Amino acid sequence: QRLTKALDDKEQDLRTLNMQLIATKEELSQMQYKVQNQDSNADAIRNSMQIELDKLRHWMQIYE
Repeated sequence: QRLTKALDDKEQDLRTLNMQLIATKEELSQMQYKVQNQDSNADAIRNSMQIELDKLRHWMQIYE
């Protein structure tokens, strides 16, 4: 009976670790999504700034 109790305890430990692993994987997945989203936003801002810079260069050439 002591062995059964020890096995039950270990099984419960495994279940707990498995739940923690699932939660951690979900967290990691959410973090990856946020990073990808931030990268996309950064690219959009960079492109927008490049367009504005090109416009500015164009107007500077006209006024020179």
